[in-house]
Amino acid sequence: MILPYTNNEKGRLKAITAGILVLFPLLMLIVVRNLIVIGPVLIDHFTYPAHIASQLIPGTSIDPLVDVNLSLGGGFKVTVFLYAAAKTTAELFKLDSYEPLVSAFAVLFIVLAFWIVPDAITLTKWTGSIAGNVLTIPFHIVLPLTMLIISIIKRPKENKSH
Repeated sequence: MILPYTNNEKGRLKAITAGILVLFPLLMLIVVRNLIVIGPVLIDHFTYPAHIASQLIPGTSIDPLVDVNLSLGGGFKVTVFLYAAAKTTAELFKLDSYEPLVSAFAVLFIVLAFWIVPDAITLTKWTGSIAGNVLTIPFHIVLPLTMLIISIIKRPKENKSH
């Protein structure tokens, strides 16, 4: 959603490259740490192996960091999803403003969240079951790919005379 609105293509390429060069080694470090601490046999049995591996390292307590990370990251993710849903719906129905839709979508998201996962035990069962994959794959893979294909097809022809 952001890349089409950036002005400088060199700056965009530099930011993407820097992000990849920073995140790839960090993610590899986390995976290697999980494999070393938990082991390849037990890593499949844990839902959140990074959290378990961090708790097994002596002298560390990462629970406050996990709580802050979940609060900030979850809040940011919900904000972005609310903005995207409201903005897209306003554009789809040609509304003047998307602000009135934000509270309606927020209530809808909360009701749907409690409807799908009413408590922590259900969340644990749901996360480990096939239902989690069936419900998340369309929204994380199919829908973004469909939007990408539509945007490529509907992309306006750029004027090559500049």
